[in-house]
Amino acid sequence: MLICRVFVVTPFAQNCRLLYDSESLEAVIVDPGGEATRLLTYINDNGLTLNSIWLTHSHIDHCGGVSQFYREFDSKISGDKPPLFGNKLESEMRGRIGDQAKMLGIPGGMFENCPEPDEWLEQGTLVELGKYSFKSLFTPGHSPGHIAFYFENPKPGVSGNEGNKWQIDWDRGEMPSESGNSPLLIAGDTLFQSSIGRTDLPGGNHAQLIDSIKNEILSLPEDTKVMPGHGPDTTVYAEKSSNPFLK
Repeated sequence: MLICRVFVVTPFAQNCRLLYDSESLEAVIVDPGGEATRLLTYINDNGLTLNSIWLTHSHIDHCGGVSQFYREFDSKISGDKPPLFGNKLESEMRGRIGDQAKMLGIPGGMFENCPEPDEWLEQGTLVELGKYSFKSLFTPGHSPGHIAFYFENPKPGVSGNEGNKWQIDWDRGEMPSESGNSPLLIAGDTLFQSSIGRTDLPGGNHAQLIDSIKNEILSLPEDTKVMPGHGPDTTVYAEKSSNPFLK
């Protein structure tokens, strides 16, 4: 089973996700925006092996905790440092986390510059977690190099396939646990429940964001579970039907 543990971290209430294969106990973290100790405690307590870190984008709330996470990982866990995956268009953003903090009125020291990725993500890049494979979708607009991660779970019964069961748990019970076998999309800050990502930050582009949502996300199967970077999950069908920003 694919397990998704959601950690709502930092004052930004950002949804950091720890994904792992319940059989192999291989894990990845998506967008460690902060609270490294909390994440590492869960990894240790559950015997997980972290094989990589994936970034949807490089705003302060999504990548400002990567450096701290690596420091604590080195001190608490034996083994190789998990590689960082991200898009090369956001190199300047990763090196200016302090400037982002000043712009948002955040005290210095809470977030740090993010190291450059070890592996680049672009449209169509496949990233692996145990027996599961996620496809990178290039979804700019909220930020210039934004990536979403799509798990195309086969429908049960198609060619004898039973589908891959997944389970979503919220670390402090912010939302109910849920299980299913629909496709999954880790959407970052592109699409939210009844809303869309903001585009008033440096590198934002509203028309580009709408194109990304309509071409890359709303074209996915309607039962796709959309997991945003903030707030509750939704589905492609729900946002197609009622999102006021997409009319």
